[in-house]
Amino acid sequence: MSSNEARFHLSIRDGIFEITGSEDFVSEQINGFKDAILNTLTRRTVDTIPLGASPVSPPPQFQLEKPTEEEPSFGSPLDTYNRVLHMEGEQVRVLKRIPGGTLAKKTVNAALVYLWGKRSLGITEVPMQEIRQLCQEQSCLDPSNFAGILKNAKEFILLDGKKGSSAKTCRLTIPGMEEAEKLLAQLNGKPNE
Repeated sequence: MSSNEARFHLSIRDGIFEITGSEDFVSEQINGFKDAILNTLTRRTVDTIPLGASPVSPPPQFQLEKPTEEEPSFGSPLDTYNRVLHMEGEQVRVLKRIPGGTLAKKTVNAALVYLWGKRSLGITEVPMQEIRQLCQEQSCLDPSNFAGILKNAKEFILLDGKKGSSAKTCRLTIPGMEEAEKLLAQLNGKPNE
């Protein structure tokens, strides 16, 4: 790519839409596709917002990227909390002990952190079994009350699936994302425990 070329890169869960060419050409194409891109991003955000709530942030503004000689790297939101979360492929690993005064609080906090990590990878629906496994690793699993604990955290976590089904999934609400970010910021600033 020469120095007068520009590139626009978008990945809506790896659907990837990339434009490369002169700066004028790329700008023209972005303007041509702007409404379609914003509608797709808005639909994706609205799918995860509870009824009656509004999005946390306004639609994104597009910026033209001028690449350097080497290929640019596209940062990950996980880089922000790299002392707490490790991502490899579609896997999220929690590196720190999850805080909480009770098993229920630790369970909810573990779910928030894990779901935030998965969501940052573009995975909005997570099998409840993955959260159960994390709670077991974190020594906060209460097997007989696990599903009830997550169900009672409905302000932060939405459950989908039939009662008693092993195929239930979890996803974050907007307040859940905010709560997860507070917890991640707190954990990211602490030395390893």
